[in-house]
This record gives sequence, structure tokens and C-alpha cells, in this order.
Amino acid sequence: MRGKAKTSAGDAVLLERLAATERELATMRAERDRLVARTRLLEENQAEARDRIAWALDTLHNILDGKA
Repeated sequence: MRGKAKTSAGDAVLLERLAATERELATMRAERDRLVARTRLLEENQAEARDRIAWALDTLHNILDGKA
């Protein structure tokens, strides 16, 4: 009888550890998803800035070519 009580207590500890690990995994997945979205937004902003700079340089070249 004593061995069975130990096993049940051990099982309870393992189940709690499993639950804690699953919560931690869920938290890490949510953080990963947040970071992926943030990275995507930063990449889009970088591409937009790069396009604006290229447009400005083209405009300046066209102005300079027109004055030459």
C-alpha cells in the first residue's frame, strides 16, 4: 500500500512538472510568434525606407542630368 501511495505522489509531481513545461512551451511559442511578426514588420519598414531612398536618389540624378 505504501508503494502505491508513493507512486501516486510521484505521478502527481511528474504531472505538475509536465503541466509547467507545457505552459512554458506555450509562452515561448507565443513569444516566438510575436518576434516573427515584429521581424516581418521591421523588414517591411526597411524595404520601404530603401525604396524611398532609391526614389530620392533617382530624382536627384534626374535633376542633375537636366541641369547639365
